Amino acid sequence: DSLGISCLRLTVGSSDFSLSPYHYQDENGCIDFRREEAAVIPVVQEALRRNPNLKVIASPWSAPAHMKTSGNLVGGQLLESAVSSYANLLLQYVVFFRRH
Repeated sequence: DSLGISCLRLTVGSSDFSLSPYHYQDENGCIDFRREEAAVIPVVQEALRRNPNLKVIASPWSAPAHMKTSGNLVGGQLLESAVSSYANLLLQYVVFFRRH
């Protein structure tokens, strides 16, 4: 019944193996984690039910496009003016997952 998995890595936003590009914050600063609530949280909860010692790691691939010099999820760097907003987004991600 067990695969012996001890660590689970989640992406913060889309990654190179996502079906389509996405992020959680729009240009107006609105944060929306509904995608994670519907698709990711149930899987993580089931994994933790099966293995309560499972370690979950969240890995950001990219800041939202509007926070980057390229204006795109691919390439570019985080704008200096977006550092605080991006830090807040990452904090909100952690808070969201802790609540679930």
